[in-house]
Amino acid sequence: MAYNLTNTRKIASEEGMNIGILHERRNQEHRVALTPAGVFHLVKYGYQVYLESGAGQDSGWSDEQYVKAGAQLVFSAQELYGRSNLVMKVSPLELEDLPYIQEGQSIFSWQHLVMRDSKIIKTIIEKELTVIGYEIIEDLFGNRPIVTYVAEIAGYMAVITSLHYLQNETGGRAKMIAGIPGVPQGSITVLGAGLTGAAAVRAATGIGAYVVVIDKDLEKMRRLDDKYHGRISTFYANHTNIAKAVGFSDVLIGAVASHGDLAPRVVSQEMVQSMKYRAVIADLSIDQGGCVETSRPTTLADPVFVEHDVVHYCVPNMTANVSRTTSNALSNSMMRYLEAIKDLGLDKALITIPCLKNGAFFFKGRCVKEYIARRFDLIFEPLKSE
Repeated sequence: MAYNLTNTRKIASEEGMNIGILHERRNQEHRVALTPAGVFHLVKYGYQVYLESGAGQDSGWSDEQYVKAGAQLVFSAQELYGRSNLVMKVSPLELEDLPYIQEGQSIFSWQHLVMRDSKIIKTIIEKELTVIGYEIIEDLFGNRPIVTYVAEIAGYMAVITSLHYLQNETGGRAKMIAGIPGVPQGSITVLGAGLTGAAAVRAATGIGAYVVVIDKDLEKMRRLDDKYHGRISTFYANHTNIAKAVGFSDVLIGAVASHGDLAPRVVSQEMVQSMKYRAVIADLSIDQGGCVETSRPTTLADPVFVEHDVVHYCVPNMTANVSRTTSNALSNSMMRYLEAIKDLGLDKALITIPCLKNGAFFFKGRCVKEYIARRFDLIFEPLKSE
């Protein structure tokens, strides 16, 4: 059975379905899962929405705005979890969440479960949770509607942030990428020609950089080459080409897609050692372990470190630094799925709507992603369509 997301006819209704919006507090997470406009729409659609006080404040939305939109305020994470069937988060589940999670609850967030503590996986199973990851929601054609928006933001930010860390006062190599007459422009290498990589290419070409794109997908690189009329260079992704490009780059942006699994380490420590003095690496794959061997997660409060005289920027939630834009994008992209869940009920929505089915890591405590089962030595039980 296929469900048309443009069809607003109510097929079924989930009695008592309600949503809880958590106030994220860890790792400078400023984003919020739903905006006041999103809450207003969902309340009109029939949801009861609970908001933990302060959830939207870092993105410029007050509790009062959410209450006017129809949300009911609660004043602790414990109360929020206790009242909600479906918890909307931004950051992945952490150990601190576990005592509050209710049996049979559903959790929507960026999950990145391959990087999570095994205690979190154990709790998901024991409490029979349904866990949906924004990062793996995908339609039948391979499009990832939620990732698309955030990947574009991350790609632009990677270039802007890297330029900042090239400057003297931030410990960089004291170079302006654009160049001036008589002084050549700098070089930016983008590993990966997917959504994030393409956004980074757009930003990098816009500032006048010499841009190199590396990927194994020749069609993706052909499309980028056609779009920029030969103003970029494209390299096929092999060890020789990656090592060559890394060696001459002023900025290296890692945008290697891993689709929920661990990112491949395509840049070795030896390659990093070959880079120019105080060149910059922005590893955007760090939320899946990183694509550069020397990368390790950093935070917005302490975003960079220097290793082998190369500046590393490895913030998993970098788009939290433009939280209002990112929160709007996330809230907008979730509306049609939340409508469908209200119409059909979560269980039926997960087996009839490809995006939601593909986005599930766990269904009522059962692992429905093979690579997660393999990593944590679990039984793999795929979701079956009607």
